[in-house]
Amino acid sequence: MHEFVTSWEDMLSLYFQVENQINDYLTTLTSQTPAAYYEQGRLVIPVATIALEGVTLLSKSARVKAILRYMDELKAQGSSKWATFTDKLDFQLLKKQLANRGFDQATLARLERGIEGTDLLRHFKDNPELADAWRVLDDANSPLKAEIDELNDVSRYLDDIEDFGGYDNWNRILRGSVNNGEELIYRLSKIDAPKPVIYSGDLYRIVDNGLDPLHTHYIPRGKSHRYSQPGEDALYFSSSKEGNTQELTHWGKEIEGNTTTFLYRNIDAEGLLDLTNPKVRKQLGISLDQITNESYEFSHILGSWSQRRYKGIIAPSARGVSDNLYFVNIVIFNSGTANGFIKGKELIKIVN
Repeated sequence: MHEFVTSWEDMLSLYFQVENQINDYLTTLTSQTPAAYYEQGRLVIPVATIALEGVTLLSKSARVKAILRYMDELKAQGSSKWATFTDKLDFQLLKKQLANRGFDQATLARLERGIEGTDLLRHFKDNPELADAWRVLDDANSPLKAEIDELNDVSRYLDDIEDFGGYDNWNRILRGSVNNGEELIYRLSKIDAPKPVIYSGDLYRIVDNGLDPLHTHYIPRGKSHRYSQPGEDALYFSSSKEGNTQELTHWGKEIEGNTTTFLYRNIDAEGLLDLTNPKVRKQLGISLDQITNESYEFSHILGSWSQRRYKGIIAPSARGVSDNLYFVNIVIFNSGTANGFIKGKELIKIVN
């Protein structure tokens, strides 16, 4: 073939006509010795012109002689020199492929510099979408663009990154903090759910006199609570009587003479999401303020999401929040689960 092909560009133009030969050659590159590579000279020789400065200025016969000498030198110098040569070939093939994917020459030049001295070329050959991920990270000036784990992550979310306006914003949503409900829904759909925990302690629930504290039918349908929306069954307890009282009085409930406090002693409620744990909130991408302010945007999303994964939530109360100090509420997602937690436990009723 070297009798007809005098430059790398000529070889590329004939690529599809000799595709089977090139594939055979590439297989040889990765599976045999330098001596065997040399036997594939009909394909190697044109590519070697890339590695030999000035060789394209020689006559055809002088070019072949120079290349053959170069090939002998490569064999003598060992596998590392040969690997450099074959990398040049591989990158030229990759450049052609990436140009068809919209890579301009400036980006290809940065890519070549960026992967030098790494094993990324091998990964890009196997999965060209990793090169797309590299371009996304390069556009964001990310220092992680040479990290294969980050490239793998980004390659899986290329469409999402575009939807969220770029890598930096997507990275914040998935790994930092969310700013709105849409971002929280996305974050929850991509992360592993925090491990459920056990709440051990007393449970307090204050209800109107004569009402069953474990029935939720009297809660008006259409009324939302912090972690439950219309049609979602949830019972709200507190870890202290003071905390439960603060919750009710905030909403204008008259406690004295109208209500009864039910105290369930030494309860072990398992399978709960612990939102009082700062590490859990960080994992979810939310702040304390986002789940204790007057808006239910974040807590409603967390409540609906949690009902499919947990038996309830340990939640910081919105009452008395100051410097990470707050009352603690325990939300149990249905009365049957609550009955199971308190069955056989000591019950104290206090008429207020």
